[in-house]
Amino acid sequence: MKPDDDLKTHIRDGSATPVSGSGQMTAGQIADRGTPNWARYVSFLFSIGTALCLLAVAVLTIFMQSLVALEGEVFATPMLLALALVAVLGGFILDYAHARALAGYRQARMRTEALAQAGVAVLLTIALAVLHPLLAVPSVSGAIFLWVTHYALSGWGQIERLWDFRSAEAAAFLTGRDEVGYDLARRSVTDHALAPQVTRVIAWMAMAIAFGLASWLTAEGVLSMPAIAAVGLITFWAVGAMGQFAQVRLVPDPNHGGGTARVETFGADAEELQDAAKVAGLHVRQLTVEDAAGPALLQDVSFDVAPGEVIGVIGDAAAGKSLLLRSLLNPFDLEDAYVRGRVTYNGVDVWTRSNEQRGVAMVHVPSQPRMLPTTGDDNLTCFRGEDATDRAGRCLESLVFSSDAVDRIRSAPNATLLSASDQKALSLARAFLMNPACYLIDRPEDALSEKSLASLLDRIQMERRAGRSFVIVSEHRALLEACDKLLMLQDGRVLDFAPATEIRRRLSSGWVRFVTPRHLESEDTLTAWIRSHFKRNGDEGNRRSLCTVAAELLALSCQDATTDGSERVYFDFKHFEGHALLKLTDNSPLLTSGRIELAEREAVGETGPKKSPLAKLIHLSEAVEQSLNDGRRVLTVRVATYDPRKNQAGPSSSA
Repeated sequence: MKPDDDLKTHIRDGSATPVSGSGQMTAGQIADRGTPNWARYVSFLFSIGTALCLLAVAVLTIFMQSLVALEGEVFATPMLLALALVAVLGGFILDYAHARALAGYRQARMRTEALAQAGVAVLLTIALAVLHPLLAVPSVSGAIFLWVTHYALSGWGQIERLWDFRSAEAAAFLTGRDEVGYDLARRSVTDHALAPQVTRVIAWMAMAIAFGLASWLTAEGVLSMPAIAAVGLITFWAVGAMGQFAQVRLVPDPNHGGGTARVETFGADAEELQDAAKVAGLHVRQLTVEDAAGPALLQDVSFDVAPGEVIGVIGDAAAGKSLLLRSLLNPFDLEDAYVRGRVTYNGVDVWTRSNEQRGVAMVHVPSQPRMLPTTGDDNLTCFRGEDATDRAGRCLESLVFSSDAVDRIRSAPNATLLSASDQKALSLARAFLMNPACYLIDRPEDALSEKSLASLLDRIQMERRAGRSFVIVSEHRALLEACDKLLMLQDGRVLDFAPATEIRRRLSSGWVRFVTPRHLESEDTLTAWIRSHFKRNGDEGNRRSLCTVAAELLALSCQDATTDGSERVYFDFKHFEGHALLKLTDNSPLLTSGRIELAEREAVGETGPKKSPLAKLIHLSEAVEQSLNDGRRVLTVRVATYDPRKNQAGPSSSA
C-alpha cells in the first residue's frame, strides 16, 4: 500500500469521506464525520463473536476441574487445552478481522464493542440469576457502583493533559523545537484519569464476592464445585464489560457533536423559522461564546448576510473576529468553550451534524491554511482525483497565474511543506472548487501577493454575481472597499453593523458607533465601550461622567421600549477638544416640551431630588438636543471634558 493510500484510509475517521466506491464525493457536496449504520451492525456482530469466544474459556474451566481434577481423567487435559486455545485464537482472529473490515472507524469500533460486550454481560448475569439469585448480586451491584462512580468522576471534569511538562520543555515546544510535545500539551484526556483503575478494582472485588458466594452455595449443595471458577471468571468479565460501557457512554462520542465545546442552540418557534426560510441567506442570532473560566469571548452577536452580499469584519486585535468565523460553522471544536445562539442558512440550522452527503452551505478558510500531509492534488480536490482535475486546475491557476505553478503545487508529495503563499492559494482554490453558498474567509491578505489579491477580488465579484455571499475578516483596504457592509467588533461585542460607505464616512469624521439591545442589561457593555475611548492616565473623571450620561440615555430610551427586548438602539460618540458629543438614536417619539420643562425644573432642584433620567442628563451635561433623522429620534448630549495632560486636577465637581 502506498503512503497516500494509507493516509486516505485513516482520513475516513476524520472529516473526509471514502475516496472510492459509492462513498465518493461529488462536486459541491460534503459530509460530517460519522459512522454508517452498516458499520455499526458489522462491528456489533464481530464484538459479540469475540466475547463469546473468550467466555468459552470460562466454560471450559468447569470441564477441566470436573473431568481432570475431580474424576482424574488426565487424558482430557490436552483436548480441553486445545479447545481453550482455539477459543482464544478465534477471538483474536475476529478482533483482527474486525479491525481490518472497519479500518478508519476506530472510535466506532471501541464504542460498539463496549455496547456488545455489555449486552453479553447482561445475558450472562441473567443466566447466573437463573442458577441462583445470589450469583447475580456481585455483577448487578458492581455494575451499579461502576455507573455511579464513573458518573461522579465525569462530573469532576478533565483533570490532566496528555503530558505534564516543565517550563523549560514548554519553552522548547513553543519555540518550534517539539511539535509532538506541542500537540500533547494542547490535547486533554477524554475521561477521568482514575476511570480505568476504578473499573479494575470493582471488577476484582466483584470476582472475589462471586467466588465467596459460589463457594458457599457449593457447600450448601446448590452448585457443584467445578462451577466456582466459572462463576468467578464470568462475574469478573461481566463487571469489566459493564464498566467499559459506562466509561465510553459518559464520554462524548467524537463522531457526533464535535470536540470539547458545549453547544446550545436557541430554539425558535415555527413562525420564526418559516420567516427565516423565506429570507434567503445567513442569519446569526445571539451568538455567544464563553470561556470555561466564564468571560464572554463573543456576546450576543446578531447579523444577516443576504445572497450575493459581502460583509467585512473589522476590529481590534482581540475583538473576536477569527473566533466569530470559527463559531459560525463549527462551534463544537472550540476547546473548553460554552457556545449558545442560532446560525441558519436559508432557514436550515448550520450546526446540525449529519454524515449524509449534502450541498455545501458554508466553507471556512482560516488565516493559517488547513493542509494534510499528502499530495497537493489530494488537498486541492479533497481526494476526488480525476473527477475534479480540470476545474481544480482553473481555480488554482486564477490565483497563481501559471500552469507551471499549478503543476508544481498539485504534484507536491506533501502539501504541508509548500510555501505559505502556495498553501494560501491552494486553500482558497479548494474553497471555490466546493461551490458553497457562503464563504467565511479569515485574513486572505496574509501570504498573498498584491497580484493574487487582485485576482481574488475579481473572483469574489464573480461569485457574488452567482448569488454567493462572503464574510471576510481583513485589514486590507481594497478588500474592505469591496464589502457591502462592515461588522465592527470590540471585545466580542458588535459595535456597529451598517453599509460600508456609512461606517467609513463615520470613522473618517471621528465618529464611532455602538449598537446594543434596548434593555437595561446592556448598561455594562455600553459603559465598557465608553471607557475604551478614555485610555490616558488621569482620564477617570471623563470616563465617569460620560459613562453616567450614557447610562441615563439608555434608561431614558428604555422607558419607551417594547417588552420583548428585540429593538436596538444606536450610540454615536465623538471627542472634541474640551467636550464630547454622545448621540442616542431610537424609535421613540420626540420628547414633549412639557416633559422637558419638568425635567429642567427637577434638574435645578425646584421639584425635589433629581430622579428621572432626563433630569440627570440635563444636570450632567452642557446641552441636550433632540431631532428626527429618517423618522427616528436622535438625542444629542454635549458633555464637558478635560485634557489630563493640561489639567492634572481633573474636572470640576459639577462634572
